[in-house]
Amino acid sequence: MNRYLVGTEDGLRSIRAVDGAWETEAAATLKGKKVLCGQSFGTRVVTTCYGDGMHISDDYCTSWRKVQDERLKKIRCLVRGEWNGQDVLFAGTEPIGLYISADGGDSWNEISPVRELHELRKWTYPVPGVDPHVRDVVIDEKDKDTLYVAVQVGGVLVGRHRGRDWEEKSRGINPDVHRILIEPTNRSVFYAATGEEGIFASADGGGEWHRCGEDVPWTYTIPFEMWGPRHLVAGMGRGLPNVWSERDTGAEAVLLTSKDGGKSWSVSFPKKTLSSMIMAMTFTSPQRDSVIVATGVTIGAGVNAKGEIYQVDLNTEHWQPLVKDLPGINFMMPV
Repeated sequence: MNRYLVGTEDGLRSIRAVDGAWETEAAATLKGKKVLCGQSFGTRVVTTCYGDGMHISDDYCTSWRKVQDERLKKIRCLVRGEWNGQDVLFAGTEPIGLYISADGGDSWNEISPVRELHELRKWTYPVPGVDPHVRDVVIDEKDKDTLYVAVQVGGVLVGRHRGRDWEEKSRGINPDVHRILIEPTNRSVFYAATGEEGIFASADGGGEWHRCGEDVPWTYTIPFEMWGPRHLVAGMGRGLPNVWSERDTGAEAVLLTSKDGGKSWSVSFPKKTLSSMIMAMTFTSPQRDSVIVATGVTIGAGVNAKGEIYQVDLNTEHWQPLVKDLPGINFMMPV
């Protein structure tokens, strides 16, 4: 893959590799908007702009229309997958809400028990100006019905029976959950990335959690993926975002990799840690041992961010710079 759509703090960019060099193809679209998430369906591109809702293009980013739905003003995650026999989109919002679309984003229905559980539990968020929100949605690849939902700050929720029945699976985990993974070789083993205490693991499907890598000083995690059985890779910053602006080194972001299910970790970065946070990560090889990572700034962090893109070999830990001088990057999507 040599072409990507890149969501930035100042619109959506298209970049591609030409004769080994990476370049921006054209002027930014959705300029002036914080483009936070995206999915594509052929020539249709669905993007979310934090504070300005969802925008859809049916001609590959030439023209755009806004989805007129105030519930979708602040979407924090946009996930595509097969759920109960349908190709659907899930949108997780701030304040907490979970919505589903079966028509490529044109219309949305709420899975209301998630919001109702929040109203019962009264989850709170410690950063002024940011409300609790749905951060990740994972569809169980085996039964195509069960949903695993990461709530910041509320822990892990599990939904079954077409989203009608929900339970909390947060015993022992830091409730600031950003991402959930399921171990393919043992589907009772779960991993979760948090914003305050790094990575957690569960050996019983989320019943009990324990922290991995307690000796690792990096804790704030955004992209978190598997690159093989028991192989984990995470983009992490040191400390919470509110302290990044207080030091010249900023987020001090790195990639951490594990080959044993989180028991031990290797730290990888270019010549020095990155002052901007690693916000996005995309695999570039069928073996999933090479990634492209992109830097930016997370919501709630009062720091200036550089939009930079690197290719990283996870086996050799070699970093190759690809693109620099973009606005802070929020996501990358191969097209």
